[in-house]
Amino acid sequence: MKGLWIVTGVITLFGCFIAEAFDCGYIGYRGCGIAQIEQIGSFNSAYIEQATISRASILQEGINNIATIKQNLSSIGSNAEIFQQGSKNTAYQMQSAMQNFAYAQQTGFFNSTTQIQVGSNNSVSAIQYGAGNKATQIQLTSYNTASVIQIGFFNVSFQIQGVQGTNGNSSNLMQVGVGKVKVVFQ
Repeated sequence: MKGLWIVTGVITLFGCFIAEAFDCGYIGYRGCGIAQIEQIGSFNSAYIEQATISRASILQEGINNIATIKQNLSSIGSNAEIFQQGSKNTAYQMQSAMQNFAYAQQTGFFNSTTQIQVGSNNSVSAIQYGAGNKATQIQLTSYNTASVIQIGFFNVSFQIQGVQGTNGNSSNLMQVGVGKVKVVFQ
């Protein structure tokens, strides 16, 4: 009988440890899967699809904003947030596995962000203010990290990492002004 109590105690402690290890970061929640959508305005569209660890968030204000978050098998860190204020902004984020994170914040009009991550340590970011800015970030493998800040109008940026061999990746990109175009391949 005493052995049964010990085994039960060990299983309980181990279960608590596992639950604590996979905390998604929201106070009061353990485990994962959390998704949150808040839309203010009109004709906004949002879509979240998750698997394992995950966490997501979409907040859209304004008119005709479109957001999508997919986190297929995002089994380690996951995350992915999209905040769009203004109108006619689109953001699409897709993550697959490893330590993930994504973020997009667009204020203004007709801004577009696409962020795709597949494998390794991931991370990504994007902030766009103004109108007509387009940011595309694709990360495939290795240590990853990317970032974009575009302030102004009709700026275009592409960051593609993990194309030639795979290693420590990283990148940063900032554009202020009108009609600037930057492309980064690593």
